[in-house]
Amino acid sequence: MNVLIMGVTTPLGTQVADLLHTDGHDPVGLVPRAEQAIELRARGIAAVSLTKDDPTHTAIMQAVADADAMVLATGTGPYTSGASSPMVQLMRAAEAVGTRRFVLVNAQQPTDATRVALGAQLDEYLREKQEAELSLRESNLDWCVLRPGLLDDSPSTGNISVQAGDDPWPETGIGRADLARTIYELVTMERAVRAVLAVSAGATLIRRALESIPS
Repeated sequence: MNVLIMGVTTPLGTQVADLLHTDGHDPVGLVPRAEQAIELRARGIAAVSLTKDDPTHTAIMQAVADADAMVLATGTGPYTSGASSPMVQLMRAAEAVGTRRFVLVNAQQPTDATRVALGAQLDEYLREKQEAELSLRESNLDWCVLRPGLLDDSPSTGNISVQAGDDPWPETGIGRADLARTIYELVTMERAVRAVLAVSAGATLIRRALESIPS
């Protein structure tokens, strides 16, 4: 599979790309800077550099057209509302070219450090997260929204706990390694999981937990 990843240089996105690459898939990173693209290619991962002088988003459209699935692993933020949101741009591009599977990682619980850094912009930050989810859920894509608990760097267990529904919340934190494997399974499994999933550390095998979610 050709999987387009925005947020490929984050700790989570890096692990998703490495899992796909190791298993013979073709991850493609969307990156804002040319030096990031060079670093990815040195690891054997394809990259597309996004430039501000591309008002028609030609690079995004071509990258999406070539993709079998997309992952937005950057979350959302207070400066990306409306049509300028990376999620909205990718979603519209996917709808335009017919690429259907779309996984959005959208943590609902900012860390204490994030709350302090955002300050007065915290409400806008949380509102953008809600708007991103709503836009995706109203699309005709095979979407899945992941709401993980607070992330840490604990070793992979291969297990998770999943809650589904209209407004699920994670019970505990989760290691990035297990969340990355969850994203990998959602992208590559034959059946699309069209749901909002709160994901935490747990005791159920990742694939089994996802297969238990009705489409």
